[in-house]
Amino acid sequence: MKPGDSLTYFSLRVFLGLSRVLPDSVSYGLGEVLGWSIFRFSHRKRKVVSDNLKQALGKNGFDPEMTRANLLRLGRTMGEFFLLPGWPEEKFEERVEFSGLDILERAYAEKKGVVLAGGHIGNWELKLISIGKKGYPVHSIIKEQRLPRTDQLINRLRTNLGLGLIPQKGPALRGALEVLRRGEVLLVMMDEFAGDRGVEVDFCGRKTPTFSGAAVLARKFSCPLLPVAIRYLPGNRHRVVIKDRVATDGRTVSAILEELNEHLAEEIRLDPTAWLALRPRWRDRRKKVVTS
Repeated sequence: MKPGDSLTYFSLRVFLGLSRVLPDSVSYGLGEVLGWSIFRFSHRKRKVVSDNLKQALGKNGFDPEMTRANLLRLGRTMGEFFLLPGWPEEKFEERVEFSGLDILERAYAEKKGVVLAGGHIGNWELKLISIGKKGYPVHSIIKEQRLPRTDQLINRLRTNLGLGLIPQKGPALRGALEVLRRGEVLLVMMDEFAGDRGVEVDFCGRKTPTFSGAAVLARKFSCPLLPVAIRYLPGNRHRVVIKDRVATDGRTVSAILEELNEHLAEEIRLDPTAWLALRPRWRDRRKKVVTS
């Protein structure tokens, strides 16, 4: 067992139990305490967030206060995630509104499967769960976390909330293909550094490797490719935004990815504190990446 796994696991179990019996405000508050602790004591994570925001916004657009606000948002979002198993259906309706749901409805009706392209902007877990609550079978490729028991707990919560999970390790491509062959909905997260597996395209004014799965799968199956986001609203509410279909016919993967990246950049510029990116998005690479 990895160091810290049992402590983290039992801490989350306690947090989950408290969230069932105490007011929501307690979970949000404890989450903010966690976010403040990361800001105060983790120089590495603080620097990563600052560097990501500086690159995304440019020197003139970045304010150092954004880093603190960003990490507080991260903690608050984590606190909210542990509230979700206790929310009745009407609370999801109350807390989450939609823009562009008709776009998803038309895309899903084609019965070719739908690829949603998004990022870690806003409460991305709630985004997926809320789309599932509207009756769409939603699946996401997930990365294995460093702590196994903690990872299992979080994935069990996701599954109980209606999400289909496709592990990134193992036959992830096969799982994604099966989802689309069944005509269901697949979310692909695009805002992390892809390294030598990525296609190098522009993101916020600088070339960086981007995961190509959303573009490649949409082209292969000729299925709708929709950018999707979730935005924070006042009063602990959210808006899921489903955007117009991105064209794939006759276009290169690079061109499709650059358009999807621009949608992500638009969301970051709209609310920089909502981009909950704890890993460097731009970094030097030793291995050659795909350029077309």
